[in-house]
Amino acid sequence: MKIMDNQQDKNMEKSTGIRITTMNFAIMAVAAVIAAVLLMATYEAVDSFMGVRSASDRYIACQHAADQFQNGSDYLSEECRLFALTGDAAHARNYSDEVEITRRRELAVEQIEEYLVEADSYRYLAEALTCSNALMEQEFYAMRLAAEVYGLDVVSLPVGIQAARLSDEHLSLDPKAQRDVVIDLLFGESYQKSKDLIRENVGSSIDALVDDTQSKQTRAMNATSGILQRQRILMLAMIAFLLLYMALAYFLVALPLTKSVDRIRAHQQIPVNGAYEMRFLARTYNEMYEQHAESTEKLTYSATHDSLTGVHNRTAFDTMRRTLDESGVGVLYVDVDKFKRFNDTYGHDVGDRVLIKVAQVLMDSFRSEDFVSRIGGDEFCVVMMRVSSKIRQLVSDKIARANEKLGRGEDGLPPISISVGVAFGDREHPQGDIFKDADSALYQVKRQGYGGLAFFE
Repeated sequence: MKIMDNQQDKNMEKSTGIRITTMNFAIMAVAAVIAAVLLMATYEAVDSFMGVRSASDRYIACQHAADQFQNGSDYLSEECRLFALTGDAAHARNYSDEVEITRRRELAVEQIEEYLVEADSYRYLAEALTCSNALMEQEFYAMRLAAEVYGLDVVSLPVGIQAARLSDEHLSLDPKAQRDVVIDLLFGESYQKSKDLIRENVGSSIDALVDDTQSKQTRAMNATSGILQRQRILMLAMIAFLLLYMALAYFLVALPLTKSVDRIRAHQQIPVNGAYEMRFLARTYNEMYEQHAESTEKLTYSATHDSLTGVHNRTAFDTMRRTLDESGVGVLYVDVDKFKRFNDTYGHDVGDRVLIKVAQVLMDSFRSEDFVSRIGGDEFCVVMMRVSSKIRQLVSDKIARANEKLGRGEDGLPPISISVGVAFGDREHPQGDIFKDADSALYQVKRQGYGGLAFFE
């Protein structure tokens, strides 16, 4: 270490021994020439960069059009599915308005056609529109069949739905079987493949747009490369003549020190640059910072997560509950049926594994934005964000699938079942807060048996 320090000292002595006075005379001789040539090169560079800006503006417009196309396609799928799940004619009208009035998909294709009518980007997006229009036929058919399921007056629905003609086979089915057909048409593998094909074409359109833009930008940049190279040389020469001595102090000490102070105040790692001593201090500080951050992260996780199941614990649940806006959520109280039997019959190890299994199934059954927590020994709570009572059937399906999976007795565990009470923020007759009403619904399930689901009305 002492040898390295000595060498560093020698290097520093050598660098500080540069004579600045000689360079000052050279600066006065060449500064005027450099400034004149640099000014001419700047005017040329401005003209060249206008071509780059034009290509960038076109890229932004076409990228926005492709995004709007995808948003329009996804909106149609969402409204179609919501109509099928709820029977609410408003979603059918929203679907029709998007197709006939808003027309984001068609307008996106027209916008790209205006810029890139001969380019691959336009052809891919046009193909995506063709696929989307083909999928609309299936969506109209599914909504027409859903109207049968809910007993809606078809005349009150948009013309596209009225025009769909149902097969005799589907008309002969009972409402439950018809609903299953609707679900398969809108959520099945075939539908998803069609959606994937649309996304693939939109993605290919964007990729082609990027390639085309990069090509145009490359040509423009090639035209300016000589100008920029001259500018770079001239600017470096001027900086070297004018700021060499000041740069040693500024870049090796003052600037790194200033940035480090700002980062420390912001509780961030500091950049490893500057002189040797600054780099050594930065590396040491960063190591301590990483150790502290890691320890803090572990403590935070332990304080808010259940050590057995990995879901949120009671502390995190209580914190969330105090700040929760009940108007747009759904709360599910979940209880493992006859949990004491698992501990008494199979031992506490199996009981712990049962809780872990239930927690995992709940995590897999709901979205990442939903809040899953263990609030008691065998009690869990799921808070679904940004939902309403319109998704009651979807929740019922989720719990049914969860009970079906738990009941298989996989992973060396006996069959498990859960009872669930649900309350939505838009329930019509609240008796207490949403958590108390969900608990009341769970109590109703427990009185009637096990493995069931009840909604608080």
